Amino acid sequence: MQIDNLIQRIDMSQTKWFGALSDMFYLIENPTFLFNNHMPYCCSMAIGIYCRQGEAIGRVNMTEYKLHRDGFLIILPNQIIESISVSPDYEGTYILMSQQFLGSLNIAETFRVHNSIEHAPYIQLNNRSKESIINYISMCKNAISIEDNPHQVEIVKLISKAFFLGFGYYMHQPTQLHSKPSHQAELMMKFIRLVEDNYREYRDLEFYADKMGITAKYLSRAIKTQSGKNALQWIEHYVILYAKSQLASTNKSAKQISYELNFPSQSFFGKYFHRIVGISPIEYRKSLNANQ
Repeated sequence: MQIDNLIQRIDMSQTKWFGALSDMFYLIENPTFLFNNHMPYCCSMAIGIYCRQGEAIGRVNMTEYKLHRDGFLIILPNQIIESISVSPDYEGTYILMSQQFLGSLNIAETFRVHNSIEHAPYIQLNNRSKESIINYISMCKNAISIEDNPHQVEIVKLISKAFFLGFGYYMHQPTQLHSKPSHQAELMMKFIRLVEDNYREYRDLEFYADKMGITAKYLSRAIKTQSGKNALQWIEHYVILYAKSQLASTNKSAKQISYELNFPSQSFFGKYFHRIVGISPIEYRKSLNANQ
């Protein structure tokens, strides 16, 4: 199994504790990542981040989150991550699970984790949920440390399954009712969800307007009023963010990325990228390597 590039970009000499199980499960305390803030990154694994001290600010799929002490953030596989800032006293524990590992837990029908996390990935822990996280981390560390145990992987799987089933109650219990969002706010949320699901294939505004049953002109005006950017700018932002994340976190060629984004040719993709970013995809990748 190929190791995710995110793991390969950890400075082990600056990391407090690192444990791994067959490239499927990683537990890392206070990692130092070898890439710059504001650089979009795409990880193929699910990531749980427990903030033990200090605070950190980052974005997941363009939504900004601020982690405080005893906060827990879950990032789903293939979401785009951007680190914005980390306080000097920040300490965090990172739990990474491959999609194969998650699938082997067989909890999809019992605990609809994906849908819940997608809508509410961050929680400020209460005392009981904090204790649950701390105990889970401690048990996993103990299991990983006993390297000669032939049942090591199964033990961590069982611990993880129990944790998800129990912790799901704390993280995804019904929330208190809030005031109903405005029509434009609802339209904005629906539009962003459609873009997240379809930007790799569709970049034309008419596609999204048709899906929403409104005109492209009305959609663009409403999104501009709600967010300060028009609808086409949001689509472009998602396309470019994904392209940047692939250039930064994978070895894919510009041609491969252009194919994934449904461009008619690498040349067309390059011109699109240059128009928005100001440099070519190859120049962007070179600039990242030069700054590391």
